[in-house]
Amino acid sequence: MIVLALALVVSAAEPTGSVAVTRFDGLGVDDKLLDRIDGAVREELATLNISIVRPAPGPSCEGKIPCIIAVGKKAGAASVIAGSVGLAGDELHATLKLVDVTLGLEKKSVDAVGPADQAERRVREAVMKLVAPDKYNAAGAIALTMSLTGADIVVDGVPRGTTPLFGPVDGLAPGRRDVEVKYPGKHSWRGFVDVAFDEVYQLEVVDKDGVLVQVPHESGGGSGTARAAGAGKPQPIPLLTWVGGGVAVLGVGLLVGAGFAFASAEQDFNAFHSGDEVSKERLDHNLSMRIAYGILLGSGIASLAGGGVLAAVPLLE
Repeated sequence: MIVLALALVVSAAEPTGSVAVTRFDGLGVDDKLLDRIDGAVREELATLNISIVRPAPGPSCEGKIPCIIAVGKKAGAASVIAGSVGLAGDELHATLKLVDVTLGLEKKSVDAVGPADQAERRVREAVMKLVAPDKYNAAGAIALTMSLTGADIVVDGVPRGTTPLFGPVDGLAPGRRDVEVKYPGKHSWRGFVDVAFDEVYQLEVVDKDGVLVQVPHESGGGSGTARAAGAGKPQPIPLLTWVGGGVAVLGVGLLVGAGFAFASAEQDFNAFHSGDEVSKERLDHNLSMRIAYGILLGSGIASLAGGGVLAAVPLLE
């Protein structure tokens, strides 16, 4: 029973007392970005009404849990949020840890990945995942714009209201949501909507000759075009399909090369049996062509098969 009780305490991510926020360890990151991240962490904690204490300045703990716990005890905090952040090109990679000072252990860690110019939003999202996962799972919203009165919107199979809606459909988990808009006597619209943290997805649906269709929007700012089932509009060829096609073309080239190598080796073979004098150079050339044939044939088959798989993957999604 004691072990079970301790497991239940550890599994609860949300801190129950004040939280100390240590400055993140920067891996090739300038102080300005670290300041922005530190501010984003504190801003999100304040939004969640969590008491924040600032630990005394000191050397970095470099992610070591005993050191982080000591910092939290010195600051009089119940928990500590620590982390590290690095950049890979223009992409941010951050890891946030929630350490329980009383229990003396790490309770949870969350990764944040995204464009560097969205560092604050990505970190705020990670903070909510870390300390208030229930609230994070209700942080998305969809706003439906539609001129018809009496249309039903269904999200992930659950009815969420009838037009006119007097506000967004909120309380949604960030991620891909299955959305359907239905109206009596008309063909329904259905598609997948990518709901983002702390943003409202703008969905506009209109009636075109008895068929409900989505009005495309430029992506960004919480708006976008959902991927609808049975959409007749041609879609751009995915990058992976282009790559797969290129690999397959390379495979064809390798197989052609294998054919030339085989023909050259066959020519040497015929010369060996014609009674002509065989030189060492001719023998070496024949051996080289046989080796080249084997390598080119195997590589060509592998490239052709791999390229076909790469090209087909986006079509199966």
